[in-house]
Amino acid sequence: MNQKFISSGIGVTVYGSIRPAHVGFANPISSYSVDGSTPVNYRANQTQSVQFNQQFYKSPVLPDGDHTLVVTNTLYSDALYLDYFIIQPANETSSSPSSSPTGLPQSSTTESSGSLSRRTIAIIAGSVGACAGVVILLTIFFFWFRRQKRRKQAQPSGPNAIISCEFS
Repeated sequence: MNQKFISSGIGVTVYGSIRPAHVGFANPISSYSVDGSTPVNYRANQTQSVQFNQQFYKSPVLPDGDHTLVVTNTLYSDALYLDYFIIQPANETSSSPSSSPTGLPQSSTTESSGSLSRRTIAIIAGSVGACAGVVILLTIFFFWFRRQKRRKQAQPSGPNAIISCEFS
């Protein structure tokens, strides 16, 4: 599966998550190609726990302008979890930024947060939708239960109940 991303700047770094190792699943392999260059492969090393914020790819310094990054999941049997991209804008010097103590680039680079905000919106929308669904189901159950209770109260009780009807 290929996915294209277009951005403007002089560099891009791709981060993702690696799920825990499972029997029957190979280590995920992905490839990265900028502007049609020779693809660079990344093979994830799975451990017993999830690994977040792992650097999958870092481009060389690119000429200023628009660039196309093609990401390919080379193992179709396993999922590829891309977390975010960091785009290095042209107004920065070409030297690589220093790392923070956590191993992530410092705030001198700008994070492409379009997918992050979409993810947040999706989580909020899902939560609101689920709550609305629960409220609707509870309301339906409440009215159904109330109707059943009224029907029982309206029915005569016992096998010898006398039913009177008026005919005109």
